[in-house]
Amino acid sequence: MAEPLIVRREVQIAAPPATVFAFLTDPDKIVRWMGTEATAEPNPGGLYLLNLGGRATARGQFT
Repeated sequence: MAEPLIVRREVQIAAPPATVFAFLTDPDKIVRWMGTEATAEPNPGGLYLLNLGGRATARGQFT
């Protein structure tokens, strides 16, 4: 069985952690900076779904 693809990236942002967290977990804030539609259930195992305007879809889960 093939290993699953795991993508990890670190970025330093000059903002308080609570502000950054909100822009990564609140669907209304997510679509302000990327995508056209978002679903987020920010708890372990919760759904992360992002429609990138018909170009692509990102889907994953919170860990």
